[in-house]
Amino acid sequence: MLQNLKLGLKLNLILLSVFLIIILINGLVLSNVLQKNAEQEVQDKASILMETMLSVREYTSKQVNEGTIKNYPPI
Repeated sequence: MLQNLKLGLKLNLILLSVFLIIILINGLVLSNVLQKNAEQEVQDKASILMETMLSVREYTSKQVNEGTIKNYPPI
């Protein structure tokens, strides 16, 4: 089938095939990189949220609970 085609058309088909393969590979690599970046961003935000909640918990334990215990006489 390819033997009956002109040289220019053969070259165009080869270049088109190479171009499509490169686009497919780039798409897969880009998808993988974006997935890893998204996972890292979620992990970073979760870490910040955990630190914030631990700070709130520590503040509540030290300031609020101790202040409440001091204000009320023992039963």
